Amino acid sequence: MRRRLLVLLAVAAVAVPALAFAQSRIGDRDDSAGVVDLSGARAAHNRVSDELVWVIDLHDAFRPDLLLNRDGPPGSVCVNAWTRRIPGEGAPDYDVCITSDARGRELRASVARHGTTGAVRRRGAAEVEQAADTRLELRVDPDLIRRPRSVRWTVQAAVFSPGCPAFTGCEDFIPDRPRTSRIRLRAPRSR
Repeated sequence: MRRRLLVLLAVAAVAVPALAFAQSRIGDRDDSAGVVDLSGARAAHNRVSDELVWVIDLHDAFRPDLLLNRDGPPGSVCVNAWTRRIPGEGAPDYDVCITSDARGRELRASVARHGTTGAVRRRGAAEVEQAADTRLELRVDPDLIRRPRSVRWTVQAAVFSPGCPAFTGCEDFIPDRPRTSRIRLRAPRSR
């Protein structure tokens, strides 16, 4: 009996994290010209911690200094989130972007809202963690994006490495434009 219980607990420990991210998943087969090449992403609403979680995978090892740009704006890896607007008809409602500090040693993340006049305002901080050489994890409080019922989303990487266009940098999108993926939010679980 005890052995069966241990086996069930081990299976549950493996299955629960997999289920937590099974709601929305996208992949990318192409190779970007930039040094940050997206390979896939998945999203979930973690009802226990009440966080939106995006896991972003890359083809090659990632370092924060890859986002540095000595001659202009820094590079970034962003989740573009549409909560009210229609994707393809304009800017997303929110961006959740990862950048690096000025020395390229640490990652930072924040949530910004795109206003109807084009103004962009910072809403608050998000949590970012480099979970593996080729994996980034973003965690966002749904209240920062006004707790919608669902979010249409894409991931965009823009870096300003040599050989990239000066204004836009080398960009990579998943899924390819104009497609998006969707994550539905559910009521948080009581603790």
